[in-house]
Amino acid sequence: MATQYGQWKVSRSLDEGAQGHVFLVTDTTGEHAGQYVLKRLKNPSRLELFEREVKALEALKHRHVLRIVARDVTAAAPYYVAE
Repeated sequence: MATQYGQWKVSRSLDEGAQGHVFLVTDTTGEHAGQYVLKRLKNPSRLELFEREVKALEALKHRHVLRIVARDVTAAAPYYVAE
């Protein structure tokens, strides 16, 4: 497991599912204060589904839907970071 994804440093693992692994992360640049969640794609064959998930979350604007603050779907281990 990587300890950092871009500017996001992993604090600890939260959970794991069929498509991804979820971590608690902090921003090393200070741009985003507090803790966030990072979902990393586990299975590269599910990249298309993962990209659709990211686009759907970015399109939804509601107080009960996570807001994505960062993403990299072209990384060796694609991920997104949400509140």
